[in-house]
Amino acid sequence: DKDDIIQEVLLAIHHAKHTYHSDNSFSAWFFSIARHKLYDYYSYQKKYKKNNDTDINTIIDHTNYFSNKEDWEILYLAIDQLKPIQQQAIKLKKFHDFSIKEIARKINKSEAATKVTLHRSYHSLKKIMLKLTLIAIIINLFNLKIINI
Repeated sequence: DKDDIIQEVLLAIHHAKHTYHSDNSFSAWFFSIARHKLYDYYSYQKKYKKNNDTDINTIIDHTNYFSNKEDWEILYLAIDQLKPIQQQAIKLKKFHDFSIKEIARKINKSEAATKVTLHRSYHSLKKIMLKLTLIAIIINLFNLKIINI
């Protein structure tokens, strides 16, 4: 949940404020803390939660995971950053419910190569979504006027 992550980031910044030195970049210091908290959050979710919503297949398959327009925008922005073949494979599989065989035919690959393409696409998509989610959280913090630069 984004609110939990925002709270964790704010607490971490409060606890680490003694490590910031004014001769260094505030934004680099801040983004470093925020990035680590985001990774900590997803690592915890993956390790301890049985229903792991951080699994990209779960995220895409269960459209109710996205609570608002911003969440959908993050997904679409992340997909747009994939290679064209990865974009096509994910869209065909998750949005159009094509089988592996049908996708393989569409992208002119074997079924095995299509499975590898999808696997790599999911991995890349998850990394991109983590970065975009972090950026959205940071923007949220700026909009709430919690931090000013």
